[in-house]
Amino acid sequence: MAMMDDAGLIAKVLSTEGAVKAFIADDETFREVCRLEEGVTDTSFGMQMENRALEACKECPKRIAVFCTIQFEPPDCHVMVMEDVNGKRVGFDIPENMREKYSSDPDLIWMGEDFVISPDADIGECRMVMLPQDLKCLGEAEGIGRAVILYPAADADIYLKEKFGVDQNDIRIASGIIGCYPL
Repeated sequence: MAMMDDAGLIAKVLSTEGAVKAFIADDETFREVCRLEEGVTDTSFGMQMENRALEACKECPKRIAVFCTIQFEPPDCHVMVMEDVNGKRVGFDIPENMREKYSSDPDLIWMGEDFVISPDADIGECRMVMLPQDLKCLGEAEGIGRAVILYPAADADIYLKEKFGVDQNDIRIASGIIGCYPL
């Protein structure tokens, strides 16, 4: 089955709760997002950063720029993890739907409302990893085998909002790049 045409994909994304605007991200737009994202090599607190969500989007032949609120497909899995030099997961975010599962674990150290680390973690040589979040709004009916989303850092967010005419001052709206893998 062939992937749905651009207008159909945009309409499908816009029919999802929390979606405000959506546009096909052409190659030039995506190259600039990549350039800006690849410049983000560490977190605001100095930890090395690895962006696997960006890498997943690079592999996709079709990309959609989406502007959305927090209601747009909230994550139901970990999307930000902390790994040690051996790739062992030593910390991770806690999406709302997983809060109950982890809230009663006395061994976890809460670093805020939605991030925990393991008590035996050696965080001296760790990196933060952004994982691709799988989306459910696009799938087989649209000729898509897998759809993932990247929520870019501030510079790419500003670039996308400027390019597509989205109010940068509206803090309720985030930008994202949806990568679509064909069936």
